[in-house]
Amino acid sequence: MASARQAGLPCAFSEISIKVPEDTFWQQHCRSKIMQCDALVALLSDHTVHARGVLWEIACARKAGLPIYAIQVGGGKRAQETVAELRDVPVFSWSSTTLDEILGSF
Repeated sequence: MASARQAGLPCAFSEISIKVPEDTFWQQHCRSKIMQCDALVALLSDHTVHARGVLWEIACARKAGLPIYAIQVGGGKRAQETVAELRDVPVFSWSSTTLDEILGSF
């Protein structure tokens, strides 16, 4: 993120902690943030298949027509292979320049 900002790329990271992803206020707030984005970058791990909030965010971005990219951190393969929200999503291996390369494509 820091190197992307130094290069003048417009980027922001939002983390919205939740306990229940079905909470209407959280969904409205999250949808509002997603609609301001040019793309969604999801970090995938073996826990992604159980992360209902993350899966909801990916589905919301897909519904909004945003490009979706995924970066595999840790295991991650299981999520890509088993989660419908990740179909047709390009998955990149994590490296120090992966995020910069994705952000630089805009």
